[in-house]
Amino acid sequence: MYGSYCLQFNDSMPPIFEYICVMYACIKTCGSLSHCKKWRVLSYIFIAALQQLTIAHSQSVIANGDFESYTECPFEISQMFLAAPWFGATLSTPDYFNACDTTNITSIPNNFQGTQPAHSESGYAGIYVAQTNSADYREFIEVRLTETLIPNFPYYFEMYVNLSDSSSCSPNLICAYLSSDSAVDYSTTAWLSMSSTFLHSLCTTSEYLINDKYNWQKILFTFKATGAEKFVIIGNNYTNLFSDCDPFGSIYNSTAYLFIDDVIIAPLQVQTIYFDTAMCPGSNIVLDVTRLIKEPENVFPEYLWSDGFEGSVRNFTSAGYYNVYINTGLVVDTINITINEIPGCPENFYVPNAFSPNNDGINDIFRIKSENVTVVGFDIYTRWGEKIFSSTDAFEGWDGTVQGALQNTGVYIYVINYSTNISRQSFIKKGTVTLVN
Repeated sequence: MYGSYCLQFNDSMPPIFEYICVMYACIKTCGSLSHCKKWRVLSYIFIAALQQLTIAHSQSVIANGDFESYTECPFEISQMFLAAPWFGATLSTPDYFNACDTTNITSIPNNFQGTQPAHSESGYAGIYVAQTNSADYREFIEVRLTETLIPNFPYYFEMYVNLSDSSSCSPNLICAYLSSDSAVDYSTTAWLSMSSTFLHSLCTTSEYLINDKYNWQKILFTFKATGAEKFVIIGNNYTNLFSDCDPFGSIYNSTAYLFIDDVIIAPLQVQTIYFDTAMCPGSNIVLDVTRLIKEPENVFPEYLWSDGFEGSVRNFTSAGYYNVYINTGLVVDTINITINEIPGCPENFYVPNAFSPNNDGINDIFRIKSENVTVVGFDIYTRWGEKIFSSTDAFEGWDGTVQGALQNTGVYIYVINYSTNISRQSFIKKGTVTLVN
């Protein structure tokens, strides 16, 4: 159907037809789309473009996620309800802190749990996420979403947490539970009994340690909505697992208490990152693109480049423009990389005239030092013309030994074949080096 049309392919063709024609060509040449790398690249480009059109900026569906609004200034512990529409989900008593309090009980930065400024502005919540050496106790905060989530649409959950000064342990787990119904159970101060209504349990992994008592730690998850999500509950309904626990560091039992601030649930935005760098001709740059973009903790991205290369780490040997598409399973993010060529790079070549391989850490190896020069061959001869060392690695150098035996003090001859990376010329350099034992 598309064969004759695709023969007329040109740059003015609409993207959707380019998409169809590449699909047609892949089936003809590869037998299936799954074996066609060009198809995968174009698919990522098409999906990323479609997402840019589909995902518009949207406000968070969590009201008062920064805990700045209150019905009354808190003046004692256990007043989470003052930060409406937030409330405690069990009979336990989560806390609300705001700088409006002047008693240093629930104030900011100083309060009954220690000292901690807000992540933003002047309010935050606080909960015990686990406690041992006594009856199980934990606290949960809950809020109703302000609007229905779009089914099958990607969203992200984000919040900032900080371990309080009074905590004697560092928790390994903090979760956000998205539920189709409220988890309220005022008959318990421990575990939630409504977990069957949880549609998503977004939890840090057991390797993730929340142990910073000074800085706020960002928690970020992604999920695909079902459309039935109505409430979000924050806490730990699973474990009392601790790390770095100091039972003498608190006036309480072995406890972990977290401050929570800036809670957001919003449509997952497509990220487009632009990165520029520069290199000398003939040199190389190794880039790990995971350092250029922040992806959520609960995704395992696939990295596919516009030229078909796969992976997050790449060695660049020439200037140019490169695009990498990052498929998280929910969206496709893009990094646009520009590598410029630096003009006037020096071409330097230096060979020492002596070395002393006595293992004192100083000048132990006869090694070439160069800049924008590639060594093709590096040979060492005795005065009688016997080759005793050969390498193509200038950095490796000669350690003064032959088959493990240190050679005698004396003069040795070197022959170096090298080329310049910028002017593209080849040279042979001969000389002598003195080995001093």
